[in-house]
Amino acid sequence: MSPAVSRWSHAGIALVLIAGLAGCPDEADYSFDFDGDGWDDEQDCEPEDPDAYPGADDPYGDGNDTDCDGMDGVDSGRGRALLHLRLDHAAL
Repeated sequence: MSPAVSRWSHAGIALVLIAGLAGCPDEADYSFDFDGDGWDDEQDCEPEDPDAYPGADDPYGDGNDTDCDGMDGVDSGRGRALLHLRLDHAAL
């Protein structure tokens, strides 16, 4: 084995040992955003749909909950209040 190859082999072994001593971070340190919408898959109600994430616009009547609030077409507290108001009047 030539001296150059030997030096590279030793350098490689040293890097492997250093990486092993440094350890790996906990799994909790990892986050993943499959659809690239800026929200971790654990927080995203539709991790495979980049148009659905907490706080997204949620047009009423399209059948999709794109803002992750559990209802179609309700974007904010104001919208939620209007929906409840409509439901209260429907019961009268």
